[in-house]
Amino acid sequence: MEKQNSHYIYPVSKARFFIALVPPEALSEEIMVWKRYFERQFNSRAALRSPPHLTLHMPFLWPEKRESELHASFSALAQSSSDFTIHLQGFGAFPPRVIYVAVAPQPELLAFQEKVAIAARKELHLLHPTHKGHGFHPHITVAFRDLRKTDFETAWKQLETTSFKATWNISDLAVLKHDGKRWNIWQQFPLSEQM
Repeated sequence: MEKQNSHYIYPVSKARFFIALVPPEALSEEIMVWKRYFERQFNSRAALRSPPHLTLHMPFLWPEKRESELHASFSALAQSSSDFTIHLQGFGAFPPRVIYVAVAPQPELLAFQEKVAIAARKELHLLHPTHKGHGFHPHITVAFRDLRKTDFETAWKQLETTSFKATWNISDLAVLKHDGKRWNIWQQFPLSEQM
């Protein structure tokens, strides 16, 4: 252990978090059916390590002793935002491994994601890929990292024309935390209801 000025320096304990939208229970279960399908048919389990979600900000490390700052920032952001509705329409893919439930283009969603990214950058000094030239492509992953490339082709042929439709009222913002094995919902912050 390092010693400095006759005091011991202890490493700061950090946890991994990310910011997302998590569907209500009934819709989450519909999406879980597809995650389990990929586990059964293609031995792809990585997507089961988190609840169904639409990522607004990529994972980041944050000191656990400063979790109250995360709570305060995202609580204020949610309270200053109105609820809105999005539509899920079919499936999409990012070859050669990712298959997801597709989200229809929605101006309110794009504006909300930008608001989250700006608040995270300005208040918490977190960077997001959208600030490095990557676009925001809203989706809900059902298979990724451990889906073999050969299985991707087979799976995508099956799902490319498969119907999946749902309407989802976005009424809260979620922050997920990694426990060392999987992602769990750490906090959910209600959005203000529309007037």
